Amino acid sequence: MIADYTYYKEKFLGESIPKEAFARLERKAENYLRYMTQAKAFFVTEYKKEIVKDCVCALAEYYQTLEEIDKQEAGKAEKILSSVSVGTYSVSYDTSAQSANSAITKGSAERQKRLYAIAKEYLAWTGLLYKGVKGDVTQRGQSDYDHL
Repeated sequence: MIADYTYYKEKFLGESIPKEAFARLERKAENYLRYMTQAKAFFVTEYKKEIVKDCVCALAEYYQTLEEIDKQEAGKAEKILSSVSVGTYSVSYDTSAQSANSAITKGSAERQKRLYAIAKEYLAWTGLLYKGVKGDVTQRGQSDYDHL
């Protein structure tokens, strides 16, 4: 675990993820970060560790948002009552959240774009998102990442 719940609450100042859901969401965020950085995020200096932790927390919050959207699409979300009529009984629910999230459908490219945008916001200047070759590989003989 890169970031624990204490870090999330006290350093990142997060408020939206409940304690019981944090480990699961943090794990999803960590897996995405492992993929995006080719595991380089797990081998950083002390200074960059805090930046990586913040990135994981931000990604975890976005994964929570995605789960809430998925629940709404599946009809499992808490419905917000917007109006009630008594004569011939009528009930209406607020669908503004559903329509606002309709662009972020399950598995869409929009989700991937947003995940990458979050990672880029935190890690752009760190070199962790760089996927090219470092230096002259013909002179080294061994990869920088053989220890992984």
